[in-house]
Amino acid sequence: MNNACEELIAQWLSSSRVEIEPSLLAHVLLYITRHPEAVLTIVNILSSAWTHQKDHYKCTELLAQITVHSGKTFNSSSVNAIVEFVCDRLPGNHPLIMNRFVDIINALVMIPPGSSFYDEHAARICQALFTHVKTKSLHHDARYKLLLSLEKMIENYILALRHPEMDFVGGFINLVDGEKDPRNLLKVFELVRLVITNFDISIHVEDLFDYAFCYFPITFTPPPNDPYGITTQQLKTALRECLSSTPYFANFATPLLIEKVIKTTGSAKSDAIETIGLCAPAYGPHALLPHVTELFKALSNEVYVARSSEMERISLATIHSVVSTLAGGICIADIRLPVEAAIRSLLDPCIEKLEHPELKDAKSAGHILCAAASAADPTCSAVTQTLVPILTRLFKTSDQPVRQKAIVDVFNAVLKTNRKLYGISSLPDNDTQHHIQSPLLPFKPQLLFAFTSSMNSSDVNVRHSALEGLHEMSSITNFLTSEEL
Repeated sequence: MNNACEELIAQWLSSSRVEIEPSLLAHVLLYITRHPEAVLTIVNILSSAWTHQKDHYKCTELLAQITVHSGKTFNSSSVNAIVEFVCDRLPGNHPLIMNRFVDIINALVMIPPGSSFYDEHAARICQALFTHVKTKSLHHDARYKLLLSLEKMIENYILALRHPEMDFVGGFINLVDGEKDPRNLLKVFELVRLVITNFDISIHVEDLFDYAFCYFPITFTPPPNDPYGITTQQLKTALRECLSSTPYFANFATPLLIEKVIKTTGSAKSDAIETIGLCAPAYGPHALLPHVTELFKALSNEVYVARSSEMERISLATIHSVVSTLAGGICIADIRLPVEAAIRSLLDPCIEKLEHPELKDAKSAGHILCAAASAADPTCSAVTQTLVPILTRLFKTSDQPVRQKAIVDVFNAVLKTNRKLYGISSLPDNDTQHHIQSPLLPFKPQLLFAFTSSMNSSDVNVRHSALEGLHEMSSITNFLTSEEL
């Protein structure tokens, strides 16, 4: 490095000026472009100046400006020198200095992999961050850059970060602990999923779950004029995806979520219900079984109470998701009987309520049965084979129109459920449709009788429901013959 450039840097460091003059920065950057090896000399100058505490910020500022503007041109020796400079000086610095160190780290990890920034640099930086950085002291923008840097290192240097001597998962949890900024939280939740995908989390499962679940339920209200436009729903969705990203969370999450369904109200309750619906397939039947009876009771109650149409909708969707997950356990020998018993605990109370089909609870019970039936072939068969004979026994053309329509409407709901599972007649046949037969087929005469006789009702609403039923029958693949149509 020429004496003129060194002299300019030395003069600035010894001056009272804090900001780097544009002319000085331009001179240094131009010289580095022409002489890349000069970076090592600058780092040595800054290392000597670091002995004076008053120069800490200026040293960091100059190195940050150089790295941000010219980092991609650095050779490996320059990167190594800067990494060591930063990592050796992370402990106990003023937040302003730490913010600039973060800028340096972010610029380094953005260097194209394999050009001058290598696995050992990523490992060194992560180890230093996990050991010395307290992110609560950083500005939220600096914390966001740090999260971006971690993401980049996971993407590009994963093998180094998996080294047995590096407890990346534990270090990550400590580093992001206490984050409250909404934009940063979105990135943290994304990183949690990335960590779960790329690392062995087995010894940190409970810690990682506790970290994520402490944010549940999301109560964030967007501030006015938020420049990033982060919404409550974005945070809720990101946290749900976090909680559903590994079956390891199942034993911790399931009882806590069910407790929130039972004991909370409003958005916290609906959030818990939707989260269970998303988590169920990831957690699997083994994890759900110990809690499922209590869960079905809570979800069914939400449908019967029907505080709002939206709460009813998400409760039914979650019933569908849980039943679908449990149905996957029917073919597992050691849990087949408990799974069948769990599903019966949902279905049997609903079937009892349908003994009085004109009452409000019967309509809600029908919705629950259809949500369960549409989840899988075994539950559809169980519901159909139990429910249709009961409805057939209850159906009488002499009944009051309200009762007659209620029964026909349940028939229609069962038909729609079958149509979802067993196909639509307008679709081309395929092997699945050809071999899977609707469990309603043995009850076709009873259904035809109920609908055709209801078409003679004096009540227009009964006739309309009967016509809808005939339409549904004609929509199910291979259900009606050409003569019947």
